[in-house]
Amino acid sequence: MFVYWLIGAYFDDLETLTLAVGIMRSFESIASCVAFCIVAAQVSPIVILFLFIFMFIAEALDTTLPFVLLVPERPGERAQHG
Repeated sequence: MFVYWLIGAYFDDLETLTLAVGIMRSFESIASCVAFCIVAAQVSPIVILFLFIFMFIAEALDTTLPFVLLVPERPGERAQHG
């Protein structure tokens, strides 16, 4: 839900919003495919846990945090620095 809110905060027209959500969903599908491949390779559960923790932290700090800090006051507005 957080990611959908974040995308909705940046776009106010339906066409761009639909495109952005479609792109996000394609990345979700790719991540799901990679997860199934890891499980199919019979990787140790502890390795999977550490991999998940590393990926979660890296994703939260590298990509999500900068976008959250730039969320505009209203959808469609450009964020103002200052």
